[in-house]
Amino acid sequence: ASPFANPDGLPMISIILVDDGSMGDPIATLENLGFAPTIAMNALSQDAVVKMADYRAAGIEVALQAALPVGAQPADVEVAFEAAFGLLPEAAMLFSDGTGILQNDRSVTAQVMQILAADGRGFVTVQRGLGNALRTAQQVDVAAATVLRDLDGDGQDPDAIVRALDQAAFQARQSGGAVLMGRLTPSTVQALQDWAADIDTDQIVIAPVSAILLDQSE
Repeated sequence: ASPFANPDGLPMISIILVDDGSMGDPIATLENLGFAPTIAMNALSQDAVVKMADYRAAGIEVALQAALPVGAQPADVEVAFEAAFGLLPEAAMLFSDGTGILQNDRSVTAQVMQILAADGRGFVTVQRGLGNALRTAQQVDVAAATVLRDLDGDGQDPDAIVRALDQAAFQARQSGGAVLMGRLTPSTVQALQDWAADIDTDQIVIAPVSAILLDQSE
C-alpha cells in the first residue's frame, strides 16, 4: 500500500508499529523517522477513521488489528470484518498478535482467511504454538508473514531495541527479509530513528510490510 522500489533486490526489513492511541500526534512523530513503517490500528479505536486517512495521506500503510470475542462463529466473523474493513477500507492487511480465537479456532481462522483472500489483503502474525493461522493463509493464497521479533514488548529501552534491530537485520540479510513489531511510543520511535540513520543501505533496505508480503507471495 506504500510506494516502494527495490531495484537491486536487497534484503528487506519491515517494522509494524501498533498504534494504541496513546501518542497524541503520531504523524508528526514519524516525520523524521527516515522510513515509513506499517501502522497497526484497531478499527474501533478513537478517531480510527480520521487517523487512517492521515496515515494514508502521509504515505504510511495501515494494518487492521481486530480482536474477535471468545465463542465467535464464522458468521459472526463475516459481520465483524465487514464492519472493521468498512471503517478502515484502506487497510492492506490483517495483523494478529498471535493470541485469541483467530489462532485457536480453525473454522474462524478459515473464514477470516477467505475474507482476506477475496479482498486481496495480506496477513501478518506473531507466531505462537503450531502456527495454524499462517498455514491456513498459505492454503488459500493469502500473502502472509510472521513477526521475527517483538522489539519492545517487555519494556526494552532504546539501546536494547537498537541491538535487537541489528540482530534482526543480520538475520534478514541471511533469509532475504524480516518483519519486526513494536509499539508507537516516543522511546521506540527514537530508537528506530537512530538505528535507521546508521544502517548500511548497500546491504539492506527498510521496506513497508506489504513489500515483504508481495515478495513472499511471488
